[in-house]
Amino acid sequence: MGTLTYTDLVEVDLTNLMLAADDWKSVVDGLKKLVSDARSGLLKKSEGARWAGLNATVTHEFVRKTTKEFEDLHKEASSIYAILDDAYDQLTEMQDTVKRVVVRAEVYGYKFSDNSDGTVSFDVPEGDDSRLARDLGQSYANTIKEKLAGPSRPTVWSSAHWPRFTAETRPTRATPSTAVWWR
Repeated sequence: MGTLTYTDLVEVDLTNLMLAADDWKSVVDGLKKLVSDARSGLLKKSEGARWAGLNATVTHEFVRKTTKEFEDLHKEASSIYAILDDAYDQLTEMQDTVKRVVVRAEVYGYKFSDNSDGTVSFDVPEGDDSRLARDLGQSYANTIKEKLAGPSRPTVWSSAHWPRFTAETRPTRATPSTAVWWR
């Protein structure tokens, strides 16, 4: 799988993803009604029926299994809908954020470049080669790079990642040997 670039992100049309999520929401709603009808109709009547014999046993088992399959289908459809809806929300938020960063930077005179490798560059405004201008351009680039990297994942830090303290610089509170930090 390739690296997500700025161009890939901002040029993708998310309309079909939204429509797919909406379609799956309709499927979920339909299956929810089907499960409700199966429980309150078929299963309830099957369990309340006063019949005996081989046909009754087979029918009861068939109705129970069918109702269970409807419930399983509803759960699976709900999962698919949740994934599509979440993907749409995350990608939309990512698009909006990176577009806003680029617009903000361009308003201040920065020239934007997509490096096509999951990173971007902001050239400082003409005539302003100050450290502040370079740092701000790098800050814009880092913001977009983080968005292109996708949702944050936990990073586990061990004691090897913590700074080494001398007796004079050691903090008063004990430093944990292991901690989970979110990027």
